[in-house]
Amino acid sequence: MVASPDEPGTDLAARRDEPEHAARRPGAARAWDVLAHGLPLAALLVGPDGRIALTNRYGALVLGRVLTPGRENFLAGGYDEQPPWLTDLLARVADDDVRDRPHPVSLETIEGPRRYEAYVDRVALPEHGPEASGYALALLEVTTRRADELALRRASTVFANTTNAIVVTDGHGRIVQVNPAFTATFGWRELDVIGHLADEVLRTSVWTDVAGEDGEVGRTGRWNGEATLETARAGRVSGWLTLSDVRDGDQGRDVIAVFTDITPLKDSEARLDHLARHDPLTGLVNRVVAMERLQLALHLAARSDGGVAVLFLDLDRFKEVNDGLGHAAGDRALREVASRLAGRLRAHDVLARLGGDEFLVVADGLASAAQAQVIADKLLAELRQPVTVDGRDVVLTASVGISVYPRDAADADTLVRNADAAMYEAKETGRNRARFYTPELTERASERLLMETELRRTVAAQGLSLHYQPIVTVSPTRLVRLEALLRWTNERVGPIPPSDFIPLAEDIGLMPELGAWVLDEALRQLAEWRAAGVDVPGVAVNASPTQIETPGFVETVVDRLEQHGIAPGDLEVEVTEGTLFRAQSQGALVLHRLADAGVRIAIDDFGSGYSSLARLEELPVDVLKIDRAFVSGLGPSAEGQHRRAVVTALIDLAHAHRLRVTAEGIERPDELAALAEAGCEFAQGYLISRPVPADDVPDLVGRLRGTSAAD
Repeated sequence: MVASPDEPGTDLAARRDEPEHAARRPGAARAWDVLAHGLPLAALLVGPDGRIALTNRYGALVLGRVLTPGRENFLAGGYDEQPPWLTDLLARVADDDVRDRPHPVSLETIEGPRRYEAYVDRVALPEHGPEASGYALALLEVTTRRADELALRRASTVFANTTNAIVVTDGHGRIVQVNPAFTATFGWRELDVIGHLADEVLRTSVWTDVAGEDGEVGRTGRWNGEATLETARAGRVSGWLTLSDVRDGDQGRDVIAVFTDITPLKDSEARLDHLARHDPLTGLVNRVVAMERLQLALHLAARSDGGVAVLFLDLDRFKEVNDGLGHAAGDRALREVASRLAGRLRAHDVLARLGGDEFLVVADGLASAAQAQVIADKLLAELRQPVTVDGRDVVLTASVGISVYPRDAADADTLVRNADAAMYEAKETGRNRARFYTPELTERASERLLMETELRRTVAAQGLSLHYQPIVTVSPTRLVRLEALLRWTNERVGPIPPSDFIPLAEDIGLMPELGAWVLDEALRQLAEWRAAGVDVPGVAVNASPTQIETPGFVETVVDRLEQHGIAPGDLEVEVTEGTLFRAQSQGALVLHRLADAGVRIAIDDFGSGYSSLARLEELPVDVLKIDRAFVSGLGPSAEGQHRRAVVTALIDLAHAHRLRVTAEGIERPDELAALAEAGCEFAQGYLISRPVPADDVPDLVGRLRGTSAAD
């Protein structure tokens, strides 16, 4: 880097202009030049004037200078002044105490930005004068080294702080390093496992099977898969294991294992699977599992000529429990029912909750259908025992439908469908009983489906009509109002009784729509009669429980009254006695709001349901309508006298609660006379008039003005 030691006084400029001087230099000097030019660093000599005087080949490349062939030393020529980076560097090393350490330097080279460490020392330059001195610089590139160091620091940080357990083994499967997450996951300290075989520590054969030279890791450099490994304290854990091969030329190989604990994920999957296959309320299996078990039972039965029974169970009137006690109490009752049913079944029987208050039982290995009846009887007997909910005893009966393989069907879906049809038969014949499937039930179900389809089409086309039956005072006979009664005449089968299609409309959710139409049509017709001079005092319409509970019901009633110009007192809304049982919260509020608007409230079919006169005191009821069952047979016979006593007591109790009474279904004069004697205010029935179409109402009103029903 400095002038050759064998020619200390040679002028640098002269040396520069002597092309063949290197050939005449001593061997040591030439060796020095070879060493300087062969070093993988930039060697620079800075003269007393601060300019770069000499550089080696690498330095010339760094500085972007053209190499001159045949020269061992290359001048940096062209630097009239110190470059900025050199000025900054020399300023930093002006004090002797900073020369002993490298100084960072950044340069723009022909290869782009590079970072260097500069080693600087002051040197004497006697050729410039006895006291002349300059600087010798060595620039060592550290761009790659710094990047490697940063990468190592990053890798070390990841290794130490990742939540995945990492194990490093040598080519023989012995552990050479683990990270803190390994200790946290498996419970072993690093010093406990270093030098031990990974397969032995973790109770696995993964390293033996796949990590060796002949295994997949040795062949492809990588393997991953699910593995279950042993821990020191918590037993075995499941996780995702990745093995990677790391080779160091001829020095050997390491295997790096990264383990991700997926035990929480497995637990979550198990919970999701359980939820997907079980009822969350009762813990019973759901329909999916029940059908799987049924299909398996049928497969086994086909091979062994055995019998399988499907029992479809539906709780009777459970909705009234929800409405009366609340859904939370209803849920507790369902859990108790599920527990009781399970306790009465055999260990291999399947009990599933299908939803709501419906349960399904699959009983296999039956020798006869009679055994299915025995199972049903046990379940029904168990349910007859009261269930205690919130300190109250509730009796929950059930209707059970039974279908049997192979008699009733050979496939699972048909067996369940047939059992469902038999369950409906049990409900229609009185509830709290079991019924076997018969082919006639399928015919009835098909007929019901057809009726449902035609009813929906008729409602959409407004193909229903209203007939009107008068309600009159008992004595003397005077028209009080007309009750609007819904009628349906089907093109295929003719007139269909309301007792057939009204429950169907309720079941399929059509009653709110139907009820709204009946209300609007009755009020429209009343306004039309009055406009034509027909003196109709008012109308009565029926409102179903679902209609009462429909949001906006009161607003709809008030709006229709205003639209047709009808006073609220000219409208009477009749609700069934069952509505009272449901009217614990929203229903009761609706009745009060109707009464506040001026609408009259009547309780229809009183005595056939659950209510009591004490309950009526809490509600704004104006009229009780005594059911036909109490009115029929009020004659001079002993039975008639007994019925008269009951009806008289009902009327007296109603009057004591400031309620008026309408007797329904009056067909004979002696029935009307007995009711008049008992103090009944209003009468309705065939004796007064059958329901008539709207066009016949004017004649009906005229007839009632001129005749007495008692005549």
